[in-house]
Amino acid sequence: MILLIDAYNMLKQLVHSRDINQSQRTHFVTLLKKYAQRKKHHLVIVFDGGPYQWVHKEVMGNAQLVYAGVRQTADDYIGYYLQQHQHKDILLVSADHELTLIAHDVSIPSIDPMDFYALVQQALMPGEQEVAVENQVIKMQDGATQDIDALMEQASALVPVKNADTMVQLRQHVIAAQHRGSKIERKLLQILKKL
Repeated sequence: MILLIDAYNMLKQLVHSRDINQSQRTHFVTLLKKYAQRKKHHLVIVFDGGPYQWVHKEVMGNAQLVYAGVRQTADDYIGYYLQQHQHKDILLVSADHELTLIAHDVSIPSIDPMDFYALVQQALMPGEQEVAVENQVIKMQDGATQDIDALMEQASALVPVKNADTMVQLRQHVIAAQHRGSKIERKLLQILKKL
């Protein structure tokens, strides 16, 4: 299977920043390559820009790094790639609305980068990795416990959730796709089983 990664779309969500440095890019690519090698997938990781005017590709084992160049965007390259390879077993990893529409038009499923990242974490570090999820504080008693309330609110701002809990949400998405049953959703279901 080919995993087509909208690199900056995913990376910016992971680091919560618009400014990405070389160290973060290298770590990101290394992590994805390790996952793809373990799962026996082929990666096409597409970045905006790069050192050349035109598209530049680097092959690194089972991964192909693509720099879109100055003359086009990563989105342009990904859209073209989707149309040229629509009959292959591909999964688009992007939250870009226009790209997901292009993928849908050519019957290629897509997945949100953070959902995909949860799958990567589970495959590389099963049972060890935790994901932070926002949670609400529910006050259980009234009274003069402002210090305790403040401490509890601060401590529960981020509650760790095990990967198994995150996977429950993904499975619910898969079950919903089974019930809707469109062609692209059935294809996504088959791909999710491979991930």
